[in-house]
Amino acid sequence: MTLPHPRRLHHCGTQPIETRRLLLRPFRVSDTREMFENWASDPRVTQYLRWRAHTRPDETRSVLGYWERQYRRRDFYEWGIVLRQTGQLIGSVGATATRDKFTFEAGYCLGVPWWGQGIATEALQALLGYLFEEVGCETVIAVHAEENPASGRVMEKCGMHQRPGSMVVGTENGPFRCLTYEIGKEEFQVFGGQLPPLHP
Repeated sequence: MTLPHPRRLHHCGTQPIETRRLLLRPFRVSDTREMFENWASDPRVTQYLRWRAHTRPDETRSVLGYWERQYRRRDFYEWGIVLRQTGQLIGSVGATATRDKFTFEAGYCLGVPWWGQGIATEALQALLGYLFEEVGCETVIAVHAEENPASGRVMEKCGMHQRPGSMVVGTENGPFRCLTYEIGKEEFQVFGGQLPPLHP
C-alpha cells in the first residue's frame, strides 16, 4: 500500500520578487527615511491598520532593525515594495502563518501618492503566487476594516472571496469590525489566468 505524502511547507524566506512594475525585496535599516516619509508616518495610511503612525524616525528604525534580524528565519516573510522605474520604496507586503501552519495571513500598506494605481493588487498577486508556488501553503487569508472597502477590492481583484460574518479586531488605533477574505491554492491557480501578467 502506498502511503500519502505528508503535507510539508518549503520555507524559503523573503526572496526578491520582480513583477511588471515592482521589485519586492527585504527591508534594511537604511530604508528608515523612505519608509518613515513615504508611509509609516502618515495617519491616513495607518488609520485602519493594527499599528499607529510613527511620530519619529527612531520608531521606524527600530521596526526595520527587528525585521533585519528576523530575516535569518526562513519562515519570515516581509517585503518592501519598490517601484522598478524610479527605485522608490513606497510600501510593504508580507504574510505570517496562522495557528494552522498551512494557512497564512497576508497584509499590505502603501503610501498615499501611490493609491489607486493597482500597485497593491500587483504586490498582493505576487505574494500569493510566492506563498502557493514556492512555500507550498494551502490557504491565504486577509482582513480589512469594514470602513476601508478599498482594501477589500484589492483582495477581490486577486481572486479572494469574503468569508461569512465579521469580527471585531483590537488595534493601536482602536477596535474595528473587520471582514475576512480567503483564497485556496487551487482557486488561485484557476483565477490566476484571469489576472494581468506579472512580468513584461
